[in-house]
Amino acid sequence: MVSMITFYRAHFPGQPPETAVIVADDSEAEVLWEWVPNTGLWHRATELENDFLFGDEGGTYTPVTAEEAAGLLARVPRLDKRRDVAARMLQRYEAQLPTEKRTNAEMGLTNKLTGLRPMTAPGLGQLLRQASRHRSWRTVSLYGPGTGSAARQFVSQWDQRHLSPHEPAVELKTIPRRENIAVEARFVSKKQ
Repeated sequence: MVSMITFYRAHFPGQPPETAVIVADDSEAEVLWEWVPNTGLWHRATELENDFLFGDEGGTYTPVTAEEAAGLLARVPRLDKRRDVAARMLQRYEAQLPTEKRTNAEMGLTNKLTGLRPMTAPGLGQLLRQASRHRSWRTVSLYGPGTGSAARQFVSQWDQRHLSPHEPAVELKTIPRRENIAVEARFVSKKQ
């Protein structure tokens, strides 16, 4: 699923300079993605696409490397659900189709780069539930060259475990992806 991704640190008028907003342009799919820490996922950012392309809202987009983007993820502020606008934005993100959501691994960011634990992303359960309707796998973890058996260890640790008591067990598998090893997940089918 990884295509031509370019990461940017975005800044908007009136925003404090230290605030981190990380977006990614997938030039192949012609989609702009935004990191949303509340879900731990990347979401299609349709509300930013015109600004990104045409500068309609006065935002500036500074290219950053994948390493820099990964390092900034922890600094992106969570949407404050107590504020009406933020609550509505979060509801919109959560209601997006699974094709409008991506994991860090699907953006080409390895676990080592992000330092995040992929199975603890708050929106992962919903994403896997949506994907299970189509029996599709989602890439949840990505291991770069030289990581040895880390991907297999990850699979043995998580395979057939539950993300939460309210979710079915997770089924995992490893697949080679260029120089990396990807771990894909889906909920265990009830027909097994």
